[in-house]
Amino acid sequence: MCCEHAVPVPKSSVPISRETLRVLKAQTEEKRRVSKVNHLVTEMYNKVVEYAKVHEETSYSWDITNVSPEERKYYLAMTRGTSISPKEAEYNFICNNLPDIIQGLQSLFPDCSIEHKMMARSPDGKLYDVSNMDAAAKAFIGSSQIQEVILIDWS
Repeated sequence: MCCEHAVPVPKSSVPISRETLRVLKAQTEEKRRVSKVNHLVTEMYNKVVEYAKVHEETSYSWDITNVSPEERKYYLAMTRGTSISPKEAEYNFICNNLPDIIQGLQSLFPDCSIEHKMMARSPDGKLYDVSNMDAAAKAFIGSSQIQEVILIDWS
């Protein structure tokens, strides 16, 4: 009756095995993660190149706790229905993917130093590395003065 006539399969449909369906979500999430890492690396690359065009300084620090307006939409969608803020989501994403981000930057700036650092801003506006400073010394600086950055140095 209802099943006597075969329904034609759309030509655009491809048969998918049970094994493929089981890993489809993980593959999709990995593609999304890699795409996001590549987007961040490209964004940092563009900022470094623009900075180098107009400044004499030979290093650029990218504050990993600063959510750019164009990124806000991505992290807002990612955090919808959770108690985590877009800023926390971006920070967590960057921290969890730091090796891949740094590796991507190293491929684009092969002879530059690229490091994850804790930096403190002095009254003159310059950033100083406090990564190796002990916690007691950092307490005198104040947490509002300390930034977590990816530092690209071409000196």
